[in-house]
Amino acid sequence: MKASDLKAVWEAPDNSRLMKKQTSVRLATHIGARIAALCDSFPAKSKSQIINDLLSAALDDFETTFEFKPGREIAQDPGTNKILTEDSGPRVSFIDKATSLL
Repeated sequence: MKASDLKAVWEAPDNSRLMKKQTSVRLATHIGARIAALCDSFPAKSKSQIINDLLSAALDDFETTFEFKPGREIAQDPGTNKILTEDSGPRVSFIDKATSLL
């Protein structure tokens, strides 16, 4: 998700799931004020939804800064006909680690 997509996301119905574990953070005053302003601008969305979406957009953007090395073709997915490759690099490692924690 890109930060430029957030307005459309916040105006649409929410279908997200939340983790069982809660994470608590202390925000810098100016960031808390900006989040409060977003909450006022999008009253249908909770503060948690807004913070989740902002973090998601930032992480998606940040993920693109990791190096990605396309690998050799290893198979073809019979269901979708997509070519499966053996990719490598820090981006693949980051995605694998994040996926394993779901």
